[in-house]
Amino acid sequence: MSKDKIDLGKVNEQEILQKAEEIKMKNAVHETKEAVSEAKKRGKVLYSLDPMGTKLLEKDEKFTKNPLDPFQMVLTSLDKHDQKKAVRFAFTEDPNKVSQYAGIYKNKTELLPDHLIKRIIAQDDLVASILNARANFMSAFGRPRLSRFDVGFNIEIKPEFKDRVPIDKMAIIKDKIERAKRLLLNCGHTKGLEECEKLTLPDYFKMTTRDGLSFGRFATEIVWKTVKGKKEFHRFRPADSGTMFKTVRKGYGVNQEAESLRRQAIHALEQLTGIKIDIERFKKDKYTWIQVLNGQPKQAFTDKEMIVQNLYPVTNVEYNGYPLTPLDTVINSVTTHINITNYHKLYFQNGRATKGMLVFQSDDIDEETIHQIKLQFNASINNVNNSFRMPVFAVGQEDKISWVPLTNAAKKDGEFEYLSDQNARVILSAFQMSPDELPGYGHLSRGTNSQALSESSNEYKMEASRSVGARPLILSFQDFLNEKIFPLIDAELSSLCTIILSGLDAKTPEQESIRIQEDAPLHMTMNDILSMVEKDKIPSQLGGDIPFNERWQVTADKYCYAGDVMEYFMDIPGASLNPLNKFKRDPFWFQWIQLLATTNPEMFKAAMALRPDALQKLKKKLRTSEENDPEPDT
Repeated sequence: MSKDKIDLGKVNEQEILQKAEEIKMKNAVHETKEAVSEAKKRGKVLYSLDPMGTKLLEKDEKFTKNPLDPFQMVLTSLDKHDQKKAVRFAFTEDPNKVSQYAGIYKNKTELLPDHLIKRIIAQDDLVASILNARANFMSAFGRPRLSRFDVGFNIEIKPEFKDRVPIDKMAIIKDKIERAKRLLLNCGHTKGLEECEKLTLPDYFKMTTRDGLSFGRFATEIVWKTVKGKKEFHRFRPADSGTMFKTVRKGYGVNQEAESLRRQAIHALEQLTGIKIDIERFKKDKYTWIQVLNGQPKQAFTDKEMIVQNLYPVTNVEYNGYPLTPLDTVINSVTTHINITNYHKLYFQNGRATKGMLVFQSDDIDEETIHQIKLQFNASINNVNNSFRMPVFAVGQEDKISWVPLTNAAKKDGEFEYLSDQNARVILSAFQMSPDELPGYGHLSRGTNSQALSESSNEYKMEASRSVGARPLILSFQDFLNEKIFPLIDAELSSLCTIILSGLDAKTPEQESIRIQEDAPLHMTMNDILSMVEKDKIPSQLGGDIPFNERWQVTADKYCYAGDVMEYFMDIPGASLNPLNKFKRDPFWFQWIQLLATTNPEMFKAAMALRPDALQKLKKKLRTSEENDPEPDT
């Protein structure tokens, strides 16, 4: 310990604290040197939990810092923990099925296999019609929207940035928007591509919509181009989502197997296309998707190369993260509909004999004769080519031939027509589609009295169908474009603008005109009307923001000064302070002011005089106006 002493009678309080700190430092240095010396002699590990001791140890060049210092290990562990990815604790997949995965990808479990879905959408006529209708519907949104009456896509500045974009930057932003529209319409760059390799956004929407409704997901491949050693976005193309499966995350071994698979796939693509592919330019990364053809994995993709969008997400751990498709929910109805189609087919192939029997009443007929009659009968009436042929039999006078139907012709066969229609309704409801959207199925809709008088008989049905089926599908594609594709086309522009698929509720010019005529007298202004018809607004100083409602105008004329109305709605600072505007547009007010001028001229002069503080208030209003609008219209 140090022998320094402090004379309390000769120093003040601050000097006492400073002297005490110096003594503490000397003691710490002395103790640290002794501890270091003792630790070196014994070969022990030395560390300090005191900050001052830790600093002294770090200053000692001869003393080697212990890498296994527990305190440092705790700090290092905490630092590493902060850098790790946030991990969920809930299971999203069944851990008991990990051992059942064959190879490097996860199979779909407890769901329809994708190869079976492909057969269904090709064989069932109703499902095929639904997919074609929705695909054609979505393809209409793949073209730029030219007017407010059209259907298509548009790129607009986000509402929160509209009023903050400088005027001198607007021309640059518009040019970038037009460039992004061209790239989006052509699904990327087209330079260097053959005509057969080009693709437009309507065709992309048509193909991905079919995949999305069939498999519950659609896949988009992102094609990159290497420029000066740097990968740049080139184009995006749809891929067969029915062949895309998730990889099994088991560590580097699976990733290494996927890398080997990738090399084999690139060699096969070189033989198929005749184009040499530089495999070294593909950066090694964790593969997320495996393309499986005929049960064999053929290609591996990363998240940056393949984007798979899920349209029907579910939380069921049994499904391994795969979507629950509409076909999975109505597979029984779909198989029933296929059986109904086969029933109709067999009916025309086999004719009337399938629902009845031929009865012979004779004592001379034997088994061989019956067999010959059966062959002749089947050969005469079965098959479409024998539709108008008539079988002929020769019998004795006492013999009789009769046709006995197996069903009662007076009744419907098990309400077959009703069951067939109900089956079609179930399939349509699974795809959230109204029968009125499919040609030939409009009879499945039933009339109701719940619609408004201004609606047509089926208008409310179409509106309900759009709300539950078409609108969510449009929003899913819109979100996909904004989150996945737009940043690849122009990352800077995507943070400022957004892609909008609009036109679902577009009205005809006649409907728009009627709507404006009905709403304008109630709550609209001239600028509201111009905004609806996409025309430039009138400045507020010229009355563009004055309401058209006559009842409000009458009330304002009675109780408000003209200057107050002009200052609020016409944005004229100080209009309420101008004595020339200090009047009310009301005949009773003019009568009263005339009476006041006659009976009490002094009071009239005082009422019409300029306020003493008018100049100060005017300056304040002008200052506030400049702060709110730093660049006023000239």
